[in-house]
Amino acid sequence: MTHSNQWLPTQDLIRFIHGLERAFGDSIGIEVGRKATLEQLSPELSRQISQCTSLEQAIRCLIAEMPTLNNHVSIWTEKRDGMWWLCHRSSYHPSTVGFEQAEWFRALTITSLCRLFIDERWQPSHAKLVSSGKNADRLPHHFHYTNIQFQQSYGAISVPLTDDYRAISEQDASQNWHQAVETLINTYATLPWFNIEWFASMLGMTKRTLQRNLKSRDILFKEAKEKVRENKARKLLEETELSVQEISWQGSGIITLLIDIQADTRKYGYLFHAHLK
Repeated sequence: MTHSNQWLPTQDLIRFIHGLERAFGDSIGIEVGRKATLEQLSPELSRQISQCTSLEQAIRCLIAEMPTLNNHVSIWTEKRDGMWWLCHRSSYHPSTVGFEQAEWFRALTITSLCRLFIDERWQPSHAKLVSSGKNADRLPHHFHYTNIQFQQSYGAISVPLTDDYRAISEQDASQNWHQAVETLINTYATLPWFNIEWFASMLGMTKRTLQRNLKSRDILFKEAKEKVRENKARKLLEETELSVQEISWQGSGIITLLIDIQADTRKYGYLFHAHLK
C-alpha cells in the first residue's frame, strides 16, 4: 500500500517478489524481512504498537490492523500442544510464485514485533511454515535455535502468552463484545477450519456460551460465516483471474458457491467456466 487510499494488487505484488527472487536469489524474502521495520510497513501500525505496554496488547493491535493493511493475509492466535501460537496464513496457494519469500517475510516480521516486547535477541522455540524445507540449511539467525516444521497448513511461531490470554481484550469484552466478535468472524471466516468449536476455543469460552451470547443479538454463527465466505468467493470469481483451485485454497466457501452458480447459471456460470480453464 503506497498511501492510505491506494492499494497494490496482490497478484502484481507476488509477481514482483518472484522477480526479486530471480534477480537477487531465493533468500531475498529473508533479507528484507530481517531488515524491515514497522515504520516502513505501516506508520499507523507502528504508532499504535508503540503505545502498547505488553505483547498481548501488541498482538491484539496487529490482528485488528491487518484487514486495513492487506486483503490476503490472516493473523490469529491459538493454543495447541500446550503452547500459544501467533499464526499467519496467506490466501494464496503455496504453488503461487513468490509464496515462500512472502511467507518468510511474514515470519520474520512478526518475530521482530515480538522482540520489541520480549528481548531483542529472542527466538521462538517452535515455528511452522507452509513452505517446503528446501532452504532449511540457510535459516536466518532469528531461527537458529527454533524447532521448525515445514509443509504445514499455516505458518506460526510459538509466543510466551499467559494461560488466560484472550483474543478479545477485557475492555472490548465488557463494552463492545458483539462488535468485536463480528469483526473476528469477518476476518477468519475464510479459514478452511473455521467452525464454532475452533472459534469458541479462540475466545476462551464453550461452544454453548458463544452461541448463547451471539443469539442474544440475533447473530447465527453459521449464517454469518457462510455470508462472508460466499461474498468472498463471488468477489474472487468476478474480479480476479484466480483458478478454482486457488479460490478453493482460500477457504472461501467454494462448495456453497458452486450450488449457487448452478442455480444462477446465466449470471455466474460463464465466470465459473472461465476459471476452470
